[in-house]
Amino acid sequence: GVEVPRPVAVTDKVLIMSFLDGLPLTKMRHAESQEKLLRLWGLSERQAKKMQARGIPQAAKKREVRKFLEKVADAWGKMIFGEGLFNGDPHPGNLLMMRERKAGLLDWGQTKQLTEAQRADLARFYLTLRRGTREEIASAFNGLGIRVSDEEAMDTKFRLACALFDTAAEVDGEKLEMNPFEKGALLNSAAVTTFPPDLFFVFRSVQLMRGISAALDVPFSLSGQWERHAQSAWKDWLAKEKKQDRDGEHHE
Repeated sequence: GVEVPRPVAVTDKVLIMSFLDGLPLTKMRHAESQEKLLRLWGLSERQAKKMQARGIPQAAKKREVRKFLEKVADAWGKMIFGEGLFNGDPHPGNLLMMRERKAGLLDWGQTKQLTEAQRADLARFYLTLRRGTREEIASAFNGLGIRVSDEEAMDTKFRLACALFDTAAEVDGEKLEMNPFEKGALLNSAAVTTFPPDLFFVFRSVQLMRGISAALDVPFSLSGQWERHAQSAWKDWLAKEKKQDRDGEHHE
């Protein structure tokens, strides 16, 4: 499950929200936080102290972190493709690991609302990203309104689509390098010349999750987590379009 703070009191200048007890991802590696982390995972105080003394197995930690990230990604998928209103700031300090393996989502001061049409375009893009060929994915990337300096570089567009909107560190065995100071950086081979402002917070959310995945060395597929939400949004859009067509024929 996912928990969010609830408004307690609101004025023109102050927003007071309920307290969520948990461990921010930024503190997960701190030695003094290990016992609390284990307690959040459901261990008793005695069990936690015993495991802390031995050292938490890396495999167990990565397994728990992957489940947590998948839960967070699923929540963002529901927000983006469901209502279209989502938190645009999922950095590690705003993500809490809580008891009963719940995820806490903090800081709702930065949000974005997408229209139905924008959600449909994004849904179509993510379904293509999951199932399409390189050429189809590059075309879907164009369909989002993004332009690059070399419009003929279809393979670069494909790799940019994967790097900008998914969390995979590599595709087909090829590393997706986003750091502009590293050799082979994608943005050095084809600069993005046009990027729709309404997509910025989607891109930001993806990149923050990509950074968390890389920093904690826990690979996971954001597009995989979002696929079912994208599928649902796309079906709803097609159903609405079909109904509008029927209504138009009826009025004629």
